[in-house]
Amino acid sequence: MGLLAGGPQSGTGQTVTIDTSPAGQRQVMDGFGTCISGTEGGQAWWQNLFFNDLQASMLRVDLTPVFKSPYSDFTYNSPWFHNSPPLPGPDTNNVRTYTNATDYTRLWAGRHAQIAVMGPDINQNTNYFDFTADGPRVGGTLARLGATNAARLGDFKLIASHWSPEP
Repeated sequence: MGLLAGGPQSGTGQTVTIDTSPAGQRQVMDGFGTCISGTEGGQAWWQNLFFNDLQASMLRVDLTPVFKSPYSDFTYNSPWFHNSPPLPGPDTNNVRTYTNATDYTRLWAGRHAQIAVMGPDINQNTNYFDFTADGPRVGGTLARLGATNAARLGDFKLIASHWSPEP
């Protein structure tokens, strides 16, 4: 297999040869998949395309928590992913700045938000989170489906990370 590659000012290309034989192997693919941030992963058509047609074995999801009201009534993540209020925002940047939980409740973008302050009892802390929100619900569904299909897919990896920090 040969590829023709040339720079933007090059009149001729350079031939690149790719050795796909086992002896030429340089990188092992550990799976194939996508990231998901919407709700389509909760629908049967998407699950069928992802796990059956594509036979994907990796999925990346957002772990940024969704809090129950009033802790999530407005932009509590930083930076925010919309333009309300318009950037650079009330604190003259694209994040909400604060020094402590009390400072966070000051008027900001016309609202008095609160921080969900966690305590030492993790079971009590879970009461702050909305596990029925789209992200946790869809991510959980796909994680269960991936685990169920792992043997058929050769494995399944769920990669989860915070896409935006909460206060």
